[in-house]
Amino acid sequence: MVQNHSSLKLAMIPVGIFVVLMLFTPSSLMVAHADSDAHGDDDSSTRTHADSDAHGDDDSGAHEHTGSVIHVPLNYSSIQAAVNAAHAGDTIQISSGTYTEQILISKSLQIKGAGDGTTIIQAPSSLTHDIFGASNVVDITNGSTTKISGLTISGPGSTTCNSITAGIFVSGGSTLKLTKSTVTDIHDTPAGGCQNGVGIFVGRNAYSTTGHAEISDVKVTNYQKGGIVVDGTGSSAVIKDNQVIWGLSPLNIASNGIQVSRGAVATISGNTISGNICSAPSCGPDLVNDAQSTGILVYQSGTKTVINDNHISQNDAGIIVYQGSNSVQVQNNDVTSNRFAGIALADGNYKISGNKISGPGNVGIAVISDVSNTTATLVDNKIHNVTTPIGTFTSGSLTATYTVK
Repeated sequence: MVQNHSSLKLAMIPVGIFVVLMLFTPSSLMVAHADSDAHGDDDSSTRTHADSDAHGDDDSGAHEHTGSVIHVPLNYSSIQAAVNAAHAGDTIQISSGTYTEQILISKSLQIKGAGDGTTIIQAPSSLTHDIFGASNVVDITNGSTTKISGLTISGPGSTTCNSITAGIFVSGGSTLKLTKSTVTDIHDTPAGGCQNGVGIFVGRNAYSTTGHAEISDVKVTNYQKGGIVVDGTGSSAVIKDNQVIWGLSPLNIASNGIQVSRGAVATISGNTISGNICSAPSCGPDLVNDAQSTGILVYQSGTKTVINDNHISQNDAGIIVYQGSNSVQVQNNDVTSNRFAGIALADGNYKISGNKISGPGNVGIAVISDVSNTTATLVDNKIHNVTTPIGTFTSGSLTATYTVK
């Protein structure tokens, strides 16, 4: 479960049952640590357990057709120089090559690379802090709408802890529209147990800032704490048809592939998510007292978060929904070979349906009560080749119950 500073251990949420939340979390439930606001951002063994269109499409695409095109390096030798010179609505076309720089975008632009793996924005050896004290390769802020395609954005940070916060950070009510790109190696050197290193960070509760995103056909890999994190009330995302693959050897950290937390909402569909495995002493199979890395962690999300039609495999836990409700829809996911749990539902009232869960693994569907009673209605879920198809796990005098339909 997610770890945090309280007795409840959640997956890192900034980014037990579950993964350790990067931020702060209550009680003894160990959940994947989320990105780090409220639940465990600073413990060394992190883990963490939208309707989204509303904020990303209102520019109507008008600017992208009428603005000027600026070429890098033909017109400007650096991407940041081109961004500074551009007017809202312009397109920046970047030729193939590696550009070692940090980028700050505070106006609505379209940025096009020559192709994923061909045009690379590389983190410099020392990253400057933004207004929040974070160190990001690309910052998108000031209410802007930025469209990015055909790029690789890469770390790593250069020191052993807190050297890099995110590959892309979206703040200030801004919107990122990212496609046909890769975000990779967002971790310290060497990668380790510090609660930083998120591929794409959309909003952040700890900073009282929001963001919005549409992320599709993107590969996020070799991240330290989280692949994609959407955090804080008012933040939203549509995360569709991406590959989120941890890609590192097991570390002393509970990572999360995709995290939606603290009032944020997201639609997560058609993604392939794998490889989130924690080797920390605090991680393990006990779904109440240990922490786990997760494929998808939803922690106190806003209403209408949807997790549909994803392929989730070879994580400690496939999907963890913690302190949620029936407003979180978990349907038609293919959840395979997640070693401790396929789907875990904790501290709330849930209805999930149509999921296919197969082993090997310890538990197919886990119904968990750690800080409050839990009820679950399980409709037409298929479970094969796991030690315990459906299990209940409780703390103290709490109750966990389920109905199969």
